This record gives sequence, C-alpha cells and structure tokens, in this order.
Amino acid sequence: LLVPVGLWERPTGAGATWRIPEPDVDRFVDYLFEEYRVALMWLDPARWQSWSAAWAERHGEKVVVDKPFSDRFWRDLTDLWDSTLRTTIARLAADEPPGSEHSICHTGDPDLTRHIGNARRERIGGRVGAARGWKPAKKSDTRKKDLVDASMLALAARAHALEHGLLVGDAEGEPGNQIW
Repeated sequence: LLVPVGLWERPTGAGATWRIPEPDVDRFVDYLFEEYRVALMWLDPARWQSWSAAWAERHGEKVVVDKPFSDRFWRDLTDLWDSTLRTTIARLAADEPPGSEHSICHTGDPDLTRHIGNARRERIGGRVGAARGWKPAKKSDTRKKDLVDASMLALAARAHALEHGLLVGDAEGEPGNQIW
C-alpha cells in the first residue's frame, strides 16, 4: 500500500522564483526517521545532492541511497524488479482507470491519483527494436508526475529490502511501523 507522506509543489499563482522550502523538507525527513523504522530511503539526487549527503550522514549511508533516474535505472527496474512495476507502467500506457487490476494500490490520495493520471510510459532506447524497457514520462510539460517516480522508487526499495532481509519485524514478526 502506497501512502504519500509529503509533497511540495509550486502553489497556483506562485511566481517563477518559488522554490521548495528545503529546510522544511529536511526537518520532515528527520521526523520520518524519528517516527518510523526506515528500512531504505532511495532518492533521485537531482537538486538534492547536498541534502542527500547530510541525510546519509545522519541516518546511515546504507539506508539513504542515491538512485539517479537514468535510463539504466529504469532498465534495471524493468529487468530485475517484480511485475508490479511493469504492470503499473503498462497500466499507465493503456490508460486503464484507477482500480483496475494493474493499478498502484494506494490510499486514494488525490495528489498521487492526479500524478498517476499525468503519467504515460515511454520506451527506453528510442527505436522500437532497440528498446529495453520502459520508464514513466509526463503526458505534457505542465503536468507533474513526481509521485509516480517516488512510488516506483518506494516499490523497488521495498522489493530490495524484502530480498535482502532488511525489514525487521515487531514482537509478532510483522514489519509493522516501517517505511521505505
């Protein structure tokens, strides 16, 4: 179940000088590490390199890991991770309605729903015969899809954590109050 925990978007009517309040994001990341047992924090370091290093220093470099959104990253997801990622991207390409069998399972968060609707799949490698996988892309430059990318990172991090035994259970052996 995907549950978005934070989203910072330019408010309607805000000028071009508006920026994400980075100190607020930093405090929020620290809060999440205090409140939850964070198994992995995978992030695309674009525009967040200095923060990524600080978070890795504070919370552990084995937990906070940069995963740049390169074609190789998306190819690796296509090749290595479970079918949830591929079928989610396929659902985006087919424009299946939310709730179809290939939907991302989430809480109904309106921002995540909007971002899923703003995404489409794009072939990696250009030519049809040369393609090796898919990646999410924007339907248009004005439509945000950041929560789709974050969801893909979260699903991939979860699969990695499960594969490598990184999820520590509670007293009953359940993963419990964990995020990735």
